[in-house]
Amino acid sequence: MAQDFDVAVVGLGAAGAASLHALARAGVSAIGLDRFVPPHDHGASHGETRMLRVAYGEGAGYSPLAARAKQLWREIEARTGARLYEETGLVYAGPHSSPFLAETWRAGQLHGLGLSKLAPGARSGLGFEVPGDWRCILEPGAGFLYAERAIETLLGEAQALGAEIVTDRRVLAVRPTEDGVEIEADAGGVRARRAVVCAGGWTAGLLPELAPLLSVERRTIHWFADPERARTPAAGFRPFYIEDEQGLAVYGLPNWGGTGVKIGEHIEGVAQTSPEEVDRAVHAEDEARLRAMAARWFKDLGPVVKSQTCLYPMSRDQDFILDRLPSDRRITVLAGLSGHGFKFAPALGEAAAAMTLGEAPPLDLSMFALSRFAP
Repeated sequence: MAQDFDVAVVGLGAAGAASLHALARAGVSAIGLDRFVPPHDHGASHGETRMLRVAYGEGAGYSPLAARAKQLWREIEARTGARLYEETGLVYAGPHSSPFLAETWRAGQLHGLGLSKLAPGARSGLGFEVPGDWRCILEPGAGFLYAERAIETLLGEAQALGAEIVTDRRVLAVRPTEDGVEIEADAGGVRARRAVVCAGGWTAGLLPELAPLLSVERRTIHWFADPERARTPAAGFRPFYIEDEQGLAVYGLPNWGGTGVKIGEHIEGVAQTSPEEVDRAVHAEDEARLRAMAARWFKDLGPVVKSQTCLYPMSRDQDFILDRLPSDRRITVLAGLSGHGFKFAPALGEAAAAMTLGEAPPLDLSMFALSRFAP
């Protein structure tokens, strides 16, 4: 039987959990729905740890949003007592020809982030090796988030503030009605005055008008054994991003809790039509490809102790989408987070909640508007 709410949030990964959290803090009647039980490993919000960086190689325009997110993560920690973020610093490395590193440096200078260039002699303790004539940049104020714990904390505080959470509920359609939005689901629908759709790879299926702008890519991430615990935060090992001469990149995070050093690939992937078609298994060739990429920088990688598949919900231009639908302004969409959206979650949720309630977001996020795709 349908129930009435001010706002329904569809999808409770990092962005959806943060949107529900912001709406609950705003005092509105809100419900969040997810087809699984978050935090889960079916989408793009898992993997134990996620980078938080503010000097942004994807574009300096992201840096204010990352800074706002960092502030909000700290505020959530202070309110809840949960430890969500470790400020360890982060190292970027690559040839001087890398546009990503050039933009990272520009963003750091533009926003006063205290970046420094590491000379060859200062690189011995990084835990990886790169050519001496390469560019190496340290962002001291960066670090990493505890991914699943962060989602649990967002949802826990939202629920404590009165938000309703429904899990294991597959949403079939998001449909405007005369007086609001109907969320059709496989075990009873929900009515709301407005909706926020944060369904990751499932967004195109729920909002067909956006399908030409969205796709899903498959990635794999792997944890390599660190038996000597030489690459832990306590040992000074920092998150890293290394890009080679062809623009292929690996990124990684420290061994924490004994799970191993997490390493993933940041390369152009093959678009899938839907999450249902993505191969969820991790194959020997996935591990072999990543090991071959990483072995150049890490001469002593141990065996893989764990692997996971991750979905990258991509927008057509690889920038985020955050806007109200032109066809119905009562529906806000937050989509296409393109493999790097987790860190921004509380700032994106804050902005999505403001938009949904007819208020101006704290930051100018017009770069994420749907109008950029207009012919």
